[in-house]
Amino acid sequence: MAGSILKLMITANEAISNTKLLKHIFMKKYLIFILLSLNYLISFSQTNTITLEDTNLVTTQRWRDTCFGLIDKSASQIPSGYLMDYSLVSLNDSSFNGLYSSNDTIAESGAFFALHNMFTSAKVNSNGTLPASTDTLFIDAYRYLRNTGYVPLLFLYQPYQKIRSTALSQGLFTLTPDSIRLKDVAGRSSSPYDTKTFFAFNPLENSITQFNNITFALPSEFWLMNGITSVSIDFGDGSGFRSLSENGTVSIYYNTAGTKYLTCKNNDLLWYTYG
Repeated sequence: MAGSILKLMITANEAISNTKLLKHIFMKKYLIFILLSLNYLISFSQTNTITLEDTNLVTTQRWRDTCFGLIDKSASQIPSGYLMDYSLVSLNDSSFNGLYSSNDTIAESGAFFALHNMFTSAKVNSNGTLPASTDTLFIDAYRYLRNTGYVPLLFLYQPYQKIRSTALSQGLFTLTPDSIRLKDVAGRSSSPYDTKTFFAFNPLENSITQFNNITFALPSEFWLMNGITSVSIDFGDGSGFRSLSENGTVSIYYNTAGTKYLTCKNNDLLWYTYG
């Protein structure tokens, strides 16, 4: 199941505070298969001299090209279009994987946008069809809130591939002599990738000052769940799960102020997530 926290203050005010986008919080994360204990990248020139380069000056794209530039990242190998290792973000297999876990609770909407940005960084081929710009998604979501007064719910369901932890030991990949770059193995017996599924959701606003009913909306532009037609959501108001579809709306009334937990499950796939 996916879950979110909504902090509700019941007053006569109607002011809704904006939540700033938390950008790039996953930058400079773990680099898989890079066996560097120093803060320098060592390279050899044609004259056999050694050049030391400060790795703080190496761009993210260069790290990606260095580590994954030699492997086949086409749709035949990465059918989802997303290779999580390519994002350079350390995402645990148990995170947002469809199993009910309080560790996956999203407490701030900025975290949702950071997760979307993670996927944009993981894209390796044209099969990846999520919106390319996290900034645009953020702007459009707040424009929707401003123009309609409805709090949009943001959904992200996406299969992805991840390099198996045993890919090297099983001989599905090899390393170049510098122990930095991965190389495909011709005629390997199986794929070096595991296929995982990611599912999370969150209301755009996590702290709301409201006196009467709150209208939540499920606009198609924030329904990033290809192939899913409906979800069930418990808004923490005591009424249990409600079945909702893309472009639907629902009006919720909370009798008391305080922290409310929103939980979502996907009935179409008989699969749950907590986000």
